[in-house]
Amino acid sequence: MAYNFDRFVGRIAAIRPASGLFDDQIVEVEVHDWIASLATSELGIREIETNKRADEALTTALTAAIFQPERIDFDTGLETFLEVFNTDAPNTSLASFFQKMARNEWGRIYQTGDGTLIFENRTHRQNIVDPAFALNGEMSEFDIEYDKTAIRNIIQVIVQTATTDAADITLWSLPGAPAILSGQTLTFECAYTDPDTEVKISAIDVDDPPFYEFGSVQNFTSDDMHADLVVAMEIGANKAKVFLTNTAATTGYLNDLQLTGKGIHLNDPILIERRNEDSIYSGIGEQRLVVWLEQITDLGTAENRANELLAEYGAPIGRPIWLSFCASQDPALAYAALNIEPSTRFAVSESITEANRDYYVERVAFRMDGPYLWVDILASPEGD
Repeated sequence: MAYNFDRFVGRIAAIRPASGLFDDQIVEVEVHDWIASLATSELGIREIETNKRADEALTTALTAAIFQPERIDFDTGLETFLEVFNTDAPNTSLASFFQKMARNEWGRIYQTGDGTLIFENRTHRQNIVDPAFALNGEMSEFDIEYDKTAIRNIIQVIVQTATTDAADITLWSLPGAPAILSGQTLTFECAYTDPDTEVKISAIDVDDPPFYEFGSVQNFTSDDMHADLVVAMEIGANKAKVFLTNTAATTGYLNDLQLTGKGIHLNDPILIERRNEDSIYSGIGEQRLVVWLEQITDLGTAENRANELLAEYGAPIGRPIWLSFCASQDPALAYAALNIEPSTRFAVSESITEANRDYYVERVAFRMDGPYLWVDILASPEGD
């Protein structure tokens, strides 16, 4: 049986010419999928947005991507976050931002084989009712591993509320008094800092234009060329870019530049802990799961999340983690296997391991061993 792997979408990174002798020549083509570029991308400057769902925040963040996904398919987020982009450093990658949104929503973000970027909210899998395929006791090459190390019987959820200044503070001030030549443009990247603690912060209501002094003398006070300096700003949540152009016929000196606005200061982290003592004393011992919920500001929501995580991961039983099977035994199974994506639901009926239930795909890998197609799946039981 021949297998078609052309559904992978990627950008060509390298082509190595034909190698080998006679009939064994091979041309190697290396492709990188779109999502691989996100780890090196910078989220850039984004203003703080209020009352946004995860799908809305992801849509905004994608505008910072140099390359765009082939298409997107986003569920409506179930959580409404009071502020978005307020906890991201200026150099936060898109991959890191995606991970944070998935963690706070308790959903999933991934790319399918046809290049679609998927966002699933945490109720998505409940609507997938029918298994796409079944593995039953007739499968001779089938293995399920039970891994008790996957149990987490101590759940620690960390939330961090914030306080916003009632009045403007100085977010950034210019060191020195640089010269700006006639017609020259200087660009400053101004990361906001708490003037009292020197800790990096985010801010809202940043003044545009900023306060500045521009003069013919480099003395930190001269401002006689104020009208000759054209100032433009790109204001973000954690920093601003300031562009200053000298339109005069002579050199001027930037004697002062200050950014002011209302700072957002993170309060001390609050830790919410839930424990499954039966699991701990069953011989498994203490196994922790620490989850940061940076976007969650309601403590009741955080407590509910801790309870849900403990219910899912805290039971003192083995949880099916990996399973492998040979898809080449049956054409229909091989076809179904090649269409597996994350969240695909499938059924297992196997008498020896008593794993008689449905599962959802978390990750999938294909490998060829001679003429045989093998499939490795990281699976979560239905209901988890």
